[in-house]
Amino acid sequence: MKNLSKTILALLGAIMLLGSTAQANTITLMYVSTTPGLGGTFNWNYTVTFANSRLVTADFFTINDFGPVNSSVFLLPPGFTPTQALIGTNIPGLLATLPYTDNPSVLNVTFTYGGPTLDLALTFPLILNSNFGLTSTGAYNSGDHSTSPPDLASHATGFLPVPNSIPDGGSAVTLLGIALAGIEGVRRLIRARKA
Repeated sequence: MKNLSKTILALLGAIMLLGSTAQANTITLMYVSTTPGLGGTFNWNYTVTFANSRLVTADFFTINDFGPVNSSVFLLPPGFTPTQALIGTNIPGLLATLPYTDNPSVLNVTFTYGGPTLDLALTFPLILNSNFGLTSTGAYNSGDHSTSPPDLASHATGFLPVPNSIPDGGSAVTLLGIALAGIEGVRRLIRARKA
């Protein structure tokens, strides 16, 4: 019992120590949904989260291999400018930490910060309108700075999944009917063998 109390006390102390010193600081993106846009286009909806971030000139985030963007709606802090290029902006070697390669024939979309130094910890919506958007799992990478410790460079990368296609209501009902008929057939077969 005495050893168990010491172990629990040591674990609690370690958790408190780690919890007080851990400071995550990154710009991360998360795919939310894809909705129909005007004229056969699609709106790709993301959230952009700034965690313990200090934005300085040239900080950025890039969605790799997105394709041409018709327009963008973003409620990011003032000072972000969207651009497109076939390669970059990427942190050298960062995408290599994922099993992912930036395709040099598909446009990336980059949002670069050019405003005054700004500390924030918020999440913002980002909507990109495109005829195409991601056609396979994409990736993002970002570069910003930390508020604690001050001005430490921070980089992040991750995957952005492509939405799964869902059959329309008629197809789903048809598939459900076929499945139920199959279940009924198996039930009758089992009942006939028992008799």
